[in-house]
Amino acid sequence: MQNEAHELIEKFFKNLKIKIDSISITDDKEEDNVIFVKIETPDSWIIIGDHGATLEDIKYLLSKMISKIHKRNIIVQLEVNDYFEEKDKRMFKFIDSKIEFAMKNNTTVVLSNYTAYERKKIHNYIKTKNLEWLRSFSSWQEDQRVMHISYINPDNRINIKNIDIDSMDI
Repeated sequence: MQNEAHELIEKFFKNLKIKIDSISITDDKEEDNVIFVKIETPDSWIIIGDHGATLEDIKYLLSKMISKIHKRNIIVQLEVNDYFEEKDKRMFKFIDSKIEFAMKNNTTVVLSNYTAYERKKIHNYIKTKNLEWLRSFSSWQEDQRVMHISYINPDNRINIKNIDIDSMDI
């Protein structure tokens, strides 16, 4: 599969007149329908586009083209000059700040506007933190999927049994 994908990707960028210095392709160890493609190019700005929009479109096209050849669904994860690696670093730094906020306030933080793939990365990142009482999950909120980062430590909750309601002025 890698040789056919390599040829197709090379031809794709050559037809777009984009100079490619190197292409490396690896299979995902966990999922057999995902391939990782890493490209080094001086023309990265053309491939990435504004906020990665063009890159997402190219990933979609390459996925469909490779899927057609192999007659099964193939997902292409395309990395151009470490663009996603840097983007992930920024995203995980932001997630760390939200984890810190949730832990400090013993609460749940809701985050929107993440793709399914980004939510999966965040879930895995939080899982690797291995912090007791910290969990993440996704849910529907209106018409979109949102990410929840929850830190509820029972030791920090108000103990309702110790509150004397009779002594309070209402």
